[in-house]
Amino acid sequence: MDQLQYRGKLRFYLQLPFYMVIVFVIGNIVLYMLDPKLGVATSICIVIYTTISILLYRNNQKKLEDEIINFAVRYGTVQKRMLNQFEVPYALLDSTHRFVWMNEAFSDLTGRDRTYQKSVTSIFKELTKEVLDRADDDFFVTKVHLGNSIFEARLQKLYFDDDLQTNELITLNEGISTMTALTLFDITELIAVKGEVEDLQMVPAYVYVDNFEETVDALEDVKRSLLLAVLDRAVNKYFQKYDGIVRKIEKDKYFVVFQHRFLRQMEESKFALLEEVKSIKVGNDNDITLSIGIGLNGNSYVKNSEFARAAINIALGRGGAQAVVKNNQEVSYYGSHGKEVEKNTRVKARVKAQALREMIASHDNVLVMGHSLADADAFGAAVGVCIAARNQDKKAQIVLNSITSSLRPLVEQFSEENGYPADMIINSEAAISLLTTRTLVMVVDTNRPNYTDCPKLL
Repeated sequence: MDQLQYRGKLRFYLQLPFYMVIVFVIGNIVLYMLDPKLGVATSICIVIYTTISILLYRNNQKKLEDEIINFAVRYGTVQKRMLNQFEVPYALLDSTHRFVWMNEAFSDLTGRDRTYQKSVTSIFKELTKEVLDRADDDFFVTKVHLGNSIFEARLQKLYFDDDLQTNELITLNEGISTMTALTLFDITELIAVKGEVEDLQMVPAYVYVDNFEETVDALEDVKRSLLLAVLDRAVNKYFQKYDGIVRKIEKDKYFVVFQHRFLRQMEESKFALLEEVKSIKVGNDNDITLSIGIGLNGNSYVKNSEFARAAINIALGRGGAQAVVKNNQEVSYYGSHGKEVEKNTRVKARVKAQALREMIASHDNVLVMGHSLADADAFGAAVGVCIAARNQDKKAQIVLNSITSSLRPLVEQFSEENGYPADMIINSEAAISLLTTRTLVMVVDTNRPNYTDCPKLL
C-alpha cells in the first residue's frame, strides 16, 4: 500500500521538528562566530536531536498511518450511516435529472428502490426540466405533491472536481461534473394550519345604503321607522348567518366584522343581501339598494379597514348596488341583477376623488401616461394627475415617448425655468427602470392597454 500523503496542518505539524532543525542550525552558525567551543557543543546537541526525531518518525510512522486510516474509515462509515438514516428525504440527481442516489427516508417516502435511476419527473410531475434548471449554488425552493401530501422541495446545484468522481456513497460516471441535491420537507400540516389561521382572521366590511335619502324622505314617520327596522333586521340577519358582528355607525351605514372562512360562501352566493333588500317594501316606491366594501390580506386590521373603505368608495363610484372585495392589490366586483342606482354627479366626483387620493397616498411614486402620439387632451389630463399627486408630496412623472409638432409648444411650457421638475417628462425606458411594487401607474385619455405609450408598464 502506498504511503499516505499528508496535507494541510497535519503535514505542517509532522514536519515541524525538521523545520526546527533548520532554525537550530542557523542559530548554531551564529554561535560559531561568537564562541567556537559553544558552537561545537551546540552542533552535537543538534545532531542528537535530529537523530532522535528521525528515529521516532520512522518507528511511529506505520502506527500513525494506521491510526489515520482507521479514523478515516470510521468517520466515513459514520457519515455514510448518518446520511442513509437521515430522517429528511434526500436524493442526488445527475445532469439529466435522473436519480443517482437516495437515502432510506426518500426511498420509503416514494416507494422506489434505492437503485431507481429514472427521471425525478416520473415521481414529481412539478419538477420539470425548466424548474430543475433553475437550481444553482443557493437553494431553489418549490412545492411538489405526492399522494395527499405537500412537500417543499429544495434544489441545490453541486459541483465536483475530476478527482472526486468516486466516494463511499456513490460512483459517478466519467465526465459528470455537476449534480442536483433534492431535499424534501413535508409541509402538509403547516399549510393546513396556515389555512385554518387564515380562515379565522377577522375581515372588516362597510355596508352603505345607496338611496337612503331618496327612499326615506318620501315616507311618513311611521312607515319610515318601520322601513329602518326592517332594513336593520335584514342586514343583521344576513351577517349573523355567517357569525358576523354588525354595528350601525350612521343612519345609512353599517360596519361589519366576520371570519374570513365565510367570505367564500358570500362570494358564491354573489352577496344575496344585495337582492334581498330590494324586496323590502314598506310603502316605498324605490327599491332599496346597498353597496358593500370588504378588505382583506392587508397584514393588519388597520390596513384591512383601509382596504374596506377603499372598496366601498369604489362601489359607490361605480353606481352602487354592488359588492367590492379588495384583496390587497386585487379587486373583485359582485353586482346585483337590476338597475343600478345612479348617484348625482357631485357625489360621484367626490367619491372617485377620495378613492384616487387614497390610491396615491398608499404608493411611493406615480407614473402617468396617455395614448401613443399624445394630443393636448392626453397631455393635459396627465399634467392634472401629476400635479394632484405632487400636492400629496408624491413624486409623479409623465411617460411621453414622442412629442408631435402641435403638442411641443404646450410641453415646452412645463420646463424647469417655469418651476417644474426637470424629470417631469420621461420616456418608456426611464419609466420601466423606476417601476417598483410601490409604484402607481395611471392611464389617462384611453382605456386600451395596447394604445398607451408604454404597455409594458401595465
